[in-house]
Amino acid sequence: MMKKTAVIFLLVLLLCINSGCGFIRWNGRMPQEESTDSSSEPGSVPSEPADGAPLGYPYLDELPDADLEGVTLALTAHHKADFDDDSGDLFSAALSARTAAVQDKYHVGVAVVEKDAASLYYDLQNSVAKGEYYSDLVAVPLSWYGRFAADGLLSPLADWPEVALDKPYYVNTDALIFQGGQYGVIGAANQRAKYAYCVYFNAALAEQADLDLYGLVADGEWTWDLFLSLLEGRYDAGVACASREELINGMFTSSGLSYTALVDGIRIGSAVGERTDGVIDRAKRLLEEGAFADVDNPAGFFAGGGCLFYIGTLSEAYSLNDMPDSYGILPLPCYEKGEAYASYVSGDMPVLCIPAGAASSAHAGLLLEAYSAASYETVDKAYLSWQMAYCLRDNRSAQMVKLIGNSMKYDFAYLFGPHEAAVETATYGGLQSAVGGRRTYEALYGAAENAFLQFINE
Repeated sequence: MMKKTAVIFLLVLLLCINSGCGFIRWNGRMPQEESTDSSSEPGSVPSEPADGAPLGYPYLDELPDADLEGVTLALTAHHKADFDDDSGDLFSAALSARTAAVQDKYHVGVAVVEKDAASLYYDLQNSVAKGEYYSDLVAVPLSWYGRFAADGLLSPLADWPEVALDKPYYVNTDALIFQGGQYGVIGAANQRAKYAYCVYFNAALAEQADLDLYGLVADGEWTWDLFLSLLEGRYDAGVACASREELINGMFTSSGLSYTALVDGIRIGSAVGERTDGVIDRAKRLLEEGAFADVDNPAGFFAGGGCLFYIGTLSEAYSLNDMPDSYGILPLPCYEKGEAYASYVSGDMPVLCIPAGAASSAHAGLLLEAYSAASYETVDKAYLSWQMAYCLRDNRSAQMVKLIGNSMKYDFAYLFGPHEAAVETATYGGLQSAVGGRRTYEALYGAAENAFLQFINE
């Protein structure tokens, strides 16, 4: 009973924060007076739930009741905080409330165990080989999903009747399909806007340059060409990035391109064409124009006012709290004017999966479904409210975070490339080589195409 009371109290608190009860302080500041009503702008942040009802767990409530009589189920994750966070802030409280709701509905305990990705892989591989129980669920990093799936360590979700992938709290992307099956979900239980890449900008420097960057996003004019033009010749270090490779990958993914296509359930290699060449040319220009800050700590360089832009994940916003100048947040640029913005995602984002064979329990599908249902339209709202309360400095940044969270993109090649040489060589590795080397992407792709197609079609 006390758990249910705590959950209700938390939900009322989240509703008050989202609906503007009292005043919200933006990172220690009051909202700017010129902030506009967000209701008509892209990625707007509603002041209250669309139907006017209190926040709750309607999709969890719709699932059949079951009494598991106090059994404890295990969830092994590479980041425990994605599912069990005791730091005490608004967002971690929402994660705890979600777990409490799942436990109360099924009279079950949930034990979250943290292991680094490599240990999780080798331990699960050993347990599957021996036919031993390992964990009811595993949350593997996005960049490791391909290796787990290709090595037969994951159970096809089609084998679990509870996991109905047409439900709104799952994101059933082509990128997760491998050899005709889907072995993981990127859905409400584990998709986090904090893992999405974005563009931070120094508001003071933007004002000096007379740039209305939010307006450019709203008008669909925030393109890679415009981004590059702002760097060329205007700032000694126009943009600082975690690594050149991350930026190149981000340019490709956010440009609406994909390395593979799904045709009749079979993956085929993507065509090499004008758009691919265009992205490579843009990346070369970015490198040749010296757009990278040559410093050991690019985020710190940006925070100290050294450059206009910084490309990183939304999770880095909290580290910018002590930045003397105000900063804003934008999505990664689109390829051409008017196209949808697409957010490249960090490889650390978890994918929720069920271990293969005897390592799975009879309740694994139920637990995956319940976690996903309880998370839908609650956890993301809590994350945005946390950002508003502790990180963001204006209302339009909040709109951008909402837009970014709704446009995250996952590419098959990025899921499988880190651990499959045939995929990496033909896709992201080939693109990076074409940008920094002398061979064209078409030549590099052609040399690796047979091995790539053999892997994805076997």
